[in-house]
Amino acid sequence: MKAGSWSRLAAACLWLATAGCSARRSEPISKAELLTDKPSERGRVVFMEHCNRCHPGGEAGLGPALNHKPLPNFVKRYMVRRGIGSMPAFPQQLINDSDLKDLMSYLTALKRHERGADQTALEEINSRR
Repeated sequence: MKAGSWSRLAAACLWLATAGCSARRSEPISKAELLTDKPSERGRVVFMEHCNRCHPGGEAGLGPALNHKPLPNFVKRYMVRRGIGSMPAFPQQLINDSDLKDLMSYLTALKRHERGADQTALEEINSRR
């Protein structure tokens, strides 16, 4: 082999060896910040009970991602109450007005902290059952 081919081969091997050393972009590098205010905490429980199946952690799943939706809260409340597309409606009997207000606080916190729902809320729901 020529000298130029060896140097290209060495550079390719070096690149392949170091390419696997970078952090995955789809996972957070640091632990998610915990929510401290009570409405957001209660809203997280409501989210995990009613929304997380289709919007896991506020990200896209069966439904679209919620974390970065630039919609005002009154539009989000309307969508929750009436449903939209394949999303079912959540009437007052399923999510009361207080819980809906707390859910909006949680969605705002998701947007502010750019993080998804965490395992703590799931554990809290499971402990209630």
